[in-house]
Amino acid sequence: MKMRKETPAEILETINALNTINGGVSEPVLMMKELDNHRAIWLRVPGIDLDNIQVEVRNNVLSIFHFFRSQISEQVVHTPRVLYSKQIPYFIDQDKIEAHVEANFLKVVLPFNKLAQGYSRKIGHH
Repeated sequence: MKMRKETPAEILETINALNTINGGVSEPVLMMKELDNHRAIWLRVPGIDLDNIQVEVRNNVLSIFHFFRSQISEQVVHTPRVLYSKQIPYFIDQDKIEAHVEANFLKVVLPFNKLAQGYSRKIGHH
């Protein structure tokens, strides 16, 4: 017999209230596909203009994010909301990563480098 765990109604109401008070958060739509010569990431966040989504490579990590605007007391604060952040694999050509808008999505193209087919070399011995 399976036991079903239920979340108490009070907790659900509190989570819903906090989400509403903080303005709610849109869930991103993120799809990845591997093609012959590159990987592609398609990303869209309902309610966020694609021009406000930023893509950057820092220390071999690809990050995709936007800034969430909130107000604390009388001061406006811009907090980054990370949508994607992962180490870039060795077989991606970091210098050629690019992003553009396609079919209402931000498309990030991660082209393969020569190591994508596997590393090989013959090693002589003396």
